[in-house]
Amino acid sequence: LDGAPGGYVTLSLDDERYLVYGTASETLDWMLIDYVPREQILAPVTASRNLFYVTAALLLAMGAGAAYIIYSQVQVPIRLLGEGAEKLEKGDLSARMSNVRNRDFTRLFGQFNGMAARMQHLIEKVYREELRTKEAVMKQLQSQINPHFLYNSLAYIVSMAQMNRTEPVVSMAYSLADYYRYTTR
Repeated sequence: LDGAPGGYVTLSLDDERYLVYGTASETLDWMLIDYVPREQILAPVTASRNLFYVTAALLLAMGAGAAYIIYSQVQVPIRLLGEGAEKLEKGDLSARMSNVRNRDFTRLFGQFNGMAARMQHLIEKVYREELRTKEAVMKQLQSQINPHFLYNSLAYIVSMAQMNRTEPVVSMAYSLADYYRYTTR
């Protein structure tokens, strides 16, 4: 403060820092001096800084909490639905979704399970119908073959009898009897 009309300096006294302000009064020929502990001046700035850190930490924690809630309540159910759809696509018709705690997805999971059950029922129904159709075709073919087989067998027996070959006639008659006994069982 020497030689200056006003100003400040920082002084240390007993491990505490002070800001010392001074200004000269020309009318009184005096020097006016004021001192303030530096921590007292910086207290509002320090409080604002601490408040900023606390607010930033709270916002970060709230953001992490919101991200977790969104993940567990939205992302996980969507991933489960995707996995269920992949199972259906691969042919696992028994794939069903278990209920989640999120009531928004409960209806969607129920609809998925209903759709999967209907698909399984329809595919099994088509499969049973295909089996019945194949059985009917086989029976129809058998019914066409049986008269021709009988006519051919009887024609063979007649021709063998006309040629006086009794052994093939007897053998064919026994074979024919065994065949019809088996088919009418």
